[in-house]
Amino acid sequence: MQGGQEVERKRKTGRGRRGGKGGRKRGSRVLEVGLGLGRILVKRHQGNEEQVRLEIFRLGPVFHKLGQLLGTRPDVVGSGWAATLAPLQDRAFPFPFQEVEEELSMFQFFDETGAEAEDPPRPVGVGSLGQVYRVAPRTGGKHMALKVQRPGALESVRLDCELLQGFVDNMKLRSTLFAEIVDRVTQALLAELDYAQEARNTREFAAVMNEVPEVVVPLPVERYCGERTLAMEWVEGRTPAQLLEAGDKEGLRRLTELAIKSTMAQLLSTNVLHGDPHGGNLMLSPEGKLVYLDFGVLCRITEKKARGLLVMSAHMVNQEWTGLASALKDMEVVGDDTDQAVLGLDFAKELRGCMDQQAINSAMMKLGVKYKFRFPSYYMLLARALAPIEGYGKAADPDFDVMNASYPYVMERLSSADRRKLAEELGSGPSLSLLLKSLLRSIVLAVAAIRRSLKRLLCFFLPRRSA
Repeated sequence: MQGGQEVERKRKTGRGRRGGKGGRKRGSRVLEVGLGLGRILVKRHQGNEEQVRLEIFRLGPVFHKLGQLLGTRPDVVGSGWAATLAPLQDRAFPFPFQEVEEELSMFQFFDETGAEAEDPPRPVGVGSLGQVYRVAPRTGGKHMALKVQRPGALESVRLDCELLQGFVDNMKLRSTLFAEIVDRVTQALLAELDYAQEARNTREFAAVMNEVPEVVVPLPVERYCGERTLAMEWVEGRTPAQLLEAGDKEGLRRLTELAIKSTMAQLLSTNVLHGDPHGGNLMLSPEGKLVYLDFGVLCRITEKKARGLLVMSAHMVNQEWTGLASALKDMEVVGDDTDQAVLGLDFAKELRGCMDQQAINSAMMKLGVKYKFRFPSYYMLLARALAPIEGYGKAADPDFDVMNASYPYVMERLSSADRRKLAEELGSGPSLSLLLKSLLRSIVLAVAAIRRSLKRLLCFFLPRRSA
């Protein structure tokens, strides 16, 4: 019997023993994936985008998730492919209710409006790894949101993640950034399937967000939670897409305001960030409060790292390159053995006083390769959180500026002592207002540089077509 450490390693990375029946299963899966990718390319060439999405879904949750990600990355896959994949964000195919009917026999089912559901009931939400029903116990009780894991999802994810890990090993990529990304994706997917951990994450997020009274977090209903089911309090609300469809600009403006306030609180106060802050996981309640959903992944950040983001932005704006190098070290983007003075000189040499987006992207990409930059997950999460918020704001008001909108909430979270400490670290430099309003820009520039540096890796899997 394998020891606990080995079992934990396999759970986190999806890697197991090779050979025997498992080896035959892997070989069959490799062939299946290869044929599926071939059909995707053929359907795309024929212009049948709906069939492309259907084929991606048929390949399983890992490829569905990958398609969702690439649908938000026109800079990587081209605008044509991004447009083809974008609908995967809001669409998944439900599995038949009959597959889980027996284990859910204790519940009465309702539609999204609260009316009694038809037979068989339809889910009110569908994802690549599971689907959600509105239910209540047959013995009586309040309505709940019941998330049910897709049958076979765990086995499918483990196998496909193992194949990805095998690709990394066979191509001798274990010490590369690509291998690190594969590990993170694998761990994130497996974490989403751990409903017990998600319940713990939900309680933690609810506790730390108590200080923001305008935020609502539906709590787990422990009695009805299991290995493949997660029961949560039912909360009414509308997503950004639903607000936009209804033409409710005031509601969209309110949701945007609260999303910014909450994000700044997570960064600068609670230091616990929601791990998947896309529009489908945000709602505006009838009472005008912000509702968060889906807590499969949380990201924790230390106060030092959060302050490092602000300091990094300030030094970049003020062209203080040694200070910028020091901030990157505090954020653990570079290691302790990096010579900060030399890195600062390299920044000065690369930029030469030119601070436009193209110059910064180029410098970050070039020096990122030389010094092996490792931007932490919280940095990427913050960019992912703020980018769609700006889109919601502009839908409500074309003149919306997320940087200006964020500023008062950042100031609200920084105490007088925090401001003095930050000023001491910065020394003579830009005003705090200029610093904070430049934060998003710096994040976006760095993330753009990272995306460009990954493009060659993705070209192994995608055709070089930008139409």
